Amino acid sequence: MEELARIADVRVMNPATSNAFGASVAPPGQIARALGANYVLSWSIGRVQENYDLRLNFTDTLSARSLWSTEFHVSARELPSLRPEIVRGLALGMGVKPLTTAGGPLYGSATSNEAAYELYLRGRSLLRFGDNFAPEEALVFFDQAVHLDPDFAETHSAAAWAHILAYETSVEMQQSHIAQAISEVQHALSAGLRTSEAFRSWGLAEEFRGGYDKAIVRLEQAVAVAPSDAESQRRLAVAYAAMGRIDESVRAAQRSVSDDPGNIASHTLLGEVEQFKAIHEPDNREAYRSAMRSYEQGLRLARDKSDYGSGLYVEVLVHLEQIDRGMDLLMDRTARMRDSYVDFYKLGRVQQSAGRPIPEWQASFVRARDILAARLVTHPDDAVAQAYLALVYTRLGTFKDAVAAMARAQVAAPGDDDVLYLTSRMYALQKDKKRALEYLGKALTRKFSLAAILDMDYFSLHADPDFLATLKR
Repeated sequence: MEELARIADVRVMNPATSNAFGASVAPPGQIARALGANYVLSWSIGRVQENYDLRLNFTDTLSARSLWSTEFHVSARELPSLRPEIVRGLALGMGVKPLTTAGGPLYGSATSNEAAYELYLRGRSLLRFGDNFAPEEALVFFDQAVHLDPDFAETHSAAAWAHILAYETSVEMQQSHIAQAISEVQHALSAGLRTSEAFRSWGLAEEFRGGYDKAIVRLEQAVAVAPSDAESQRRLAVAYAAMGRIDESVRAAQRSVSDDPGNIASHTLLGEVEQFKAIHEPDNREAYRSAMRSYEQGLRLARDKSDYGSGLYVEVLVHLEQIDRGMDLLMDRTARMRDSYVDFYKLGRVQQSAGRPIPEWQASFVRARDILAARLVTHPDDAVAQAYLALVYTRLGTFKDAVAAMARAQVAAPGDDDVLYLTSRMYALQKDKKRALEYLGKALTRKFSLAAILDMDYFSLHADPDFLATLKR
């Protein structure tokens, strides 16, 4: 998929979309037609003694005619070298010009070291988002693979991406991951590898350093190398949004949906970008409607529809004055999650915004407060719980208690990006714009989060020019 995506004339469905339909009983051609794909590749691989038996069949989805089929009987050592041959066969089957050797599918060095290749594949499997996602563990495999074959360029690229994901998902957000990601990218590039993943990793490393201009240059290189790489399109969309380039952000997010329609991340990001556009254009209700439609697509794909539906989707419904629908989603969510202080907090603020009777919305906030109090008895250093307690106190009108709770959160986790965002939200609710924007600026410096910016607690600031200026990196 990655190599085919580098052929400019070919639009390639991304792995997440293909995997989403992997368990379907429908014929592959039928699934492909539903996704708007003209071609489908079916394959199987099995072990025959010490070798591998690989069968491929490439068909036209409209005529069901086989355009190219082949079999390979190879050793594990020969597996890495098959990919360029397969890509050439598929390109010829579609009638498009395959990549040349100079800019070819494997523009870098493969490996003939069987053990290194196996380690590389094991690491790759841990970078797939899902139950087995573990970038730190993947790095162990990549380090071992590079030790066995220092010139294995694809492992350097994979390690760069793993460092980026490890940085994003760790609480500490260790800067060492950024330096190591850039080092791995340089190794990959010096070996001649020119993949979207390498440039994407480089771009995100620049972004996490605060260099959004440089980040966009590298991310644009990533999508130039492989226009169908939805991950790079999504990352570019966020970088454009951070720079205030809203229309370009929407186009990049739309492209990610086009090439990865079975991926909830693409639909969610498009919804966020459209909602972000709406707060920049207060009279543009169509942007909110577009966001709602994108979130509804995400809702269809969500494993936990209750969890997904209680997020930004509800907030867009509030904007579109479909409050009863939003409250129904939150009532369902709190019925399922009786000990979720976040969901009771969300329910209370929607009830409050809807002008429901005071005892009704106060009861939701009191329930959130009681859950938080019980949580903090056993986990007194839970900074996020302390910060949410501050929001609950603010909604209940006890600002002094709120500020004290937030101070405890800051002591427990100084500089934590979640606490910074929550502190900003607290001050926004308390109508202290100066402090709200001060803490928002600090949070954005550490981590630009569209979801955090769009939160309903910022409603009073969304149209404020100072708020919009604070968002721009």
